[in-house]
Amino acid sequence: MVGPLRGGLLFSASKPMQPLTQLLFGKKGEKADMPPPPAKAIEYNPSGTPSLSSAVAPKPSNPRLDWFQQLGAVTLVLYARQVSRIPGKLPPWVRVTLDDGGTKVSILVCNVGGEPGLTYEARLELSAPVMWPCTAVRVHPDSGKVEVTFKKATDVIWKTFGIPDEAHGVISQDVQAESEFWPVHLVEETQVNHNSKVLQFKFSTRVCFTVPVGHHFRVQKDIQGVIVARSYTPIVPSLKSYLYDCDSIYLMVKSYPDGALSSALCNLEIEQKGFEVSRPVGNFDARCLSDASRLCLIAAGTGITPMVRVILHVLADSRKYCKLVKLAFFNKTEKDILWKEQFSSLSQEDERFHVQHILSEASDDWSGTRGRIRTDIIESLLIEKEGLSVTDALKQEPTFFCVCGPTPFTETTKRLLDEIKVPKSQYHCFLG
Repeated sequence: MVGPLRGGLLFSASKPMQPLTQLLFGKKGEKADMPPPPAKAIEYNPSGTPSLSSAVAPKPSNPRLDWFQQLGAVTLVLYARQVSRIPGKLPPWVRVTLDDGGTKVSILVCNVGGEPGLTYEARLELSAPVMWPCTAVRVHPDSGKVEVTFKKATDVIWKTFGIPDEAHGVISQDVQAESEFWPVHLVEETQVNHNSKVLQFKFSTRVCFTVPVGHHFRVQKDIQGVIVARSYTPIVPSLKSYLYDCDSIYLMVKSYPDGALSSALCNLEIEQKGFEVSRPVGNFDARCLSDASRLCLIAAGTGITPMVRVILHVLADSRKYCKLVKLAFFNKTEKDILWKEQFSSLSQEDERFHVQHILSEASDDWSGTRGRIRTDIIESLLIEKEGLSVTDALKQEPTFFCVCGPTPFTETTKRLLDEIKVPKSQYHCFLG
């Protein structure tokens, strides 16, 4: 069979069995069956309290489910609410779980419609087992559409997807975000420099997350009876190999002599457990980058981690609207520079990407820029013609800044951006 078979709404599965062609496509000339609207729909109240829908304001539509299949795969599609591009909206993310039997699936969407913490959970029992991990989880940030694809345990065409669980379709304001952690174990490590590693973790249970660009995890461990937690932004395996299993997490960790958690992470043995990660956390919306033809990134040390996915996100945009991506990367010495060779290779492969290394404790033979963050370095990212002002440069090219590093570095950079009158709507500082 060539190509996927379009499926009907999941809610229609409880009806008497129909011929396969009717079940998937409907009878010729008929409109597809739609689920009856709920008698009383619960709508989201910005105050945080759910209320019954009223005749005064139209209630937002509930997410809708669909499915399609190929001989060896099945895709569940959730049409969540559209996410408008206004301040205060957060990009949706997804958590997928599968039971050990391979039939009970949960798809949790958080920040439905861009509303912080508003969740929708689809709970389904499939008609046949599927394999773990899922082969793809896609989230369309504007439409809110979610696609989750599984490989079937047996290559066979299903007559129906299965049935919804009793707890299926619940919309609620999330109250468990801060307390929900998931165990992980180390599966691979790669030495980056003298004190930093890239660590690949896998979840110890059948769970995976989509992580919006620029968002991070809280990583915690019980150390001598005390829960120690830190924030780490997930990256990709490398700038050349950024595809990986959805149940894996890659963290770049620098070991500090007095850092209890970072030292424990960098001294892990393969398959060792004891660490837990939270749900994705953050307030960055990568859609703000879509209208910038110039992107200026200012990072120090491991503050490079959110920039990794920001860079790949922009360069991978098929529109190629962004004409220039400039990275100013601050470190103490040359041996402290993370992924120096990879950034150099990327600049050779994509002429839009440029990297400038700035060292505060450079050796005598260092020929690059020296010092700490200062106004002239920021202006050099903007001004390409002598005599051009910052204001004129910002008018010529729609520009966006991203900043990340130790808190004092980030705060100083923010102050300098304000001093040269970069509008607050044109920069984002990663903190937390």
